[in-house]
Amino acid sequence: MGYEDLDISALLLVRCLPGYPYKCPKLQIIPEKGLTKCQADTLLSLLNDQANANAREGCVMIFNLVEAAQEFLSEIVPVGQSQESVCYPHL
Repeated sequence: MGYEDLDISALLLVRCLPGYPYKCPKLQIIPEKGLTKCQADTLLSLLNDQANANAREGCVMIFNLVEAAQEFLSEIVPVGQSQESVCYPHL
């Protein structure tokens, strides 16, 4: 979706549990190219917050979670191009 020129990637593992979409899926982020562990943790926190909000309303959410992850990754400066690595605590 237009992100092919970025050298950043991560795996998003989603396991839907009984009760989905009223129960949040189990999410896991595995950082790959250009993504630090800290950034992966921040992304996971963001996705869990979004999943909790969607689950309260019983909304199916997998596509929305993938879109949110793509947007997050599109805003990251790849590790080799950044002058300093900043880790933000979970909000």
